[in-house]
Amino acid sequence: MDAHARERAGTHPLRQPGAGRRLYAAGLSLQLVGLLGAFTALVGTALSGQDVLPLAASFAPLAGSLLLVTGQRLCARAWWHVPLRSPDAAPDAVELAFWSVVALALVVVAVVVAVVPAEPDAFDLWLLVALSCLLALLPETQRPGPEPPPVQAWHTLPLAVAAVAVLVVGAVTGLLTAVAVAVVLAVLAAGLVAQRAWLRHRYR
Repeated sequence: MDAHARERAGTHPLRQPGAGRRLYAAGLSLQLVGLLGAFTALVGTALSGQDVLPLAASFAPLAGSLLLVTGQRLCARAWWHVPLRSPDAAPDAVELAFWSVVALALVVVAVVVAVVPAEPDAFDLWLLVALSCLLALLPETQRPGPEPPPVQAWHTLPLAVAAVAVLVVGAVTGLLTAVAVAVVLAVLAAGLVAQRAWLRHRYR
């Protein structure tokens, strides 16, 4: 790749020493801590068999969401330190790897809360379904203008697959009815179509 091509393709914040790398690493760390905290609280509550969430577990999803949003904004800011020149959507292997790990964690947590407890609660699975769908449908915000958009599928696909997998776990274990699973799948499909249309409108 010649120098001009490298300039158009740009680089990734993690490969660029300085503030960009620090911001991106901090953003990914905050997102990971938030998600792991929420997952740990959910698994701990499911395994304890308590009907009422402990105080710490009750605030874990909210704290995780705040950390997730804050981490995303830090990652977005990191891209300003390594501006890309091409207006085309740019792939991000780091994001693909990160959200693939998150998707795998969602499925593992779903299996744990559905199989391990003596009396599993369908509410725990619904929380995971809602989180998977929400993360899959949220537009990628890592590169605000004037940076080019990322490849949305690299973020959406792992999480959409995780949502479907969690629904399958719920259906196989009998915690979720076939009708409920079908309705959620239809809503998720409609949401993905709407997301794609919105992204085409935004970046055309």
